[in-house]
Amino acid sequence: CCFCFDLRRGVIRLASAKLAAACLLLLIGAIKLIDGSDIPLINPSPGVFSIFKVIWVVLCLPFAAMGLYGASSQHEKFVYAYFFYTATMAALSAIALTVIIIKVATGALNLETLPISIPMIIISGGLQSYFAYVIRRLYLKILMEKTRESLLPCYKPPQRTEAIAES
Repeated sequence: CCFCFDLRRGVIRLASAKLAAACLLLLIGAIKLIDGSDIPLINPSPGVFSIFKVIWVVLCLPFAAMGLYGASSQHEKFVYAYFFYTATMAALSAIALTVIIIKVATGALNLETLPISIPMIIISGGLQSYFAYVIRRLYLKILMEKTRESLLPCYKPPQRTEAIAES
């Protein structure tokens, strides 16, 4: 299950949430570009983090849309593409955590300047890994159902008859 939902519904909700988050970040970025105002809660420090957000939005929009379409219409290729994207983002979170830990250990980065970054990256990476697992399970489920239908088009499960039930 996906947070106690059916796999298909869970992946649809995950893709919808990612699509909504990407659209929200895109809207906030457009407002900031037009207005020129700075929203401190959204963008506390310009630089690498802002570049990461832009890349995330550009990648997330099409892949979340593919995941939403693939899960709702049960197209395994779209679900697999969404799985690949989610697994890649989980791997990037693990790489980011490793880089931050190495920088803190070598003294290149002060831990007091980023008190919340390490827990956020750990939580994000863990959630991304779980989401990738759920999406992969949906992909395999769709693939198994389509394979079963193609291999056994005339197969009907055995029916329980009254003669068998009486004995």
